[in-house]
Amino acid sequence: MKHPDPLVIGIAGGSGSGKTTVAQAILQRVGSSQIAFLQHDSYYKDLNGLPSTQHTEINFDHPNSLESDLLIQHIASLRDGQPVRSRSTISQPTAAPAGRSQSNRAGSFWSKGY
Repeated sequence: MKHPDPLVIGIAGGSGSGKTTVAQAILQRVGSSQIAFLQHDSYYKDLNGLPSTQHTEINFDHPNSLESDLLIQHIASLRDGQPVRSRSTISQPTAAPAGRSQSNRAGSFWSKGY
């Protein structure tokens, strides 16, 4: 049985504009088993290679602080029916508060390949 082509929905807006509220409403209505939910905030660059004294110099509001290319790669893989997995194949960085180091999330996620 051929599955329909995946639909990619991007929700954009400023801080506090309701992006998460809209995304959660869609997720609840459609069902989490039908959706791969990716948040750009989960793609901050890993700071573990920088000295801790430089962490406070990072502007987490600047687009260069995010691994947007990795997010795009993950979206393309999912759209093409390929599962996206954790560290063993592709890692998903977790957001770090300003001035702090971040880690890669362990375990499988977004396994929506057909």
